[in-house]
Amino acid sequence: MKKLVAGVACAALPLVAVAPVQAEPDAGSPTVTYSHVGPSTAPEYHVEYVITVRGGVATAKVGGYGTVYGTADPAKTETKRLDYATQRALVQNAASLPAPATGTPCPGASTTRLTYRAAGAAPRRTVAYTCAAGDRGDAAAISRYTAPVDTLFTVLPSVTFTVTR
Repeated sequence: MKKLVAGVACAALPLVAVAPVQAEPDAGSPTVTYSHVGPSTAPEYHVEYVITVRGGVATAKVGGYGTVYGTADPAKTETKRLDYATQRALVQNAASLPAPATGTPCPGASTTRLTYRAAGAAPRRTVAYTCAAGDRGDAAAISRYTAPVDTLFTVLPSVTFTVTR
């Protein structure tokens, strides 16, 4: 009686599975840094925040004086993964970023800054100032650009008005 031993010989060999080499997810996505520093007010009323998008992940840090520049710890931090459509919008709409403000902002102005970095290209930077005496730059255009990311976060400040009669 003959026995089949080929199956035993094969079973003794270790099986090595090699996964295909893949790029890191979102490795080609841009890095976007967006910050807003509110107007000069008393510390208990001052709000500033910074949102950083890198590798398809966005992190928002919100707090008072020093939060944007990292000299103070944020009061709140939140991180979200961006879906493909949001990442794509950041890339496709980068050309619509407005030119940076020129001239000197009025004293106490709110400052909005955005830097867009993509591999193989020079960074695009813009800034806008908003104040009672008049705006410089286009803060509304910057806000429209960041809106798909902003809507993901619950920690960002919001302004609500109540009208009474």
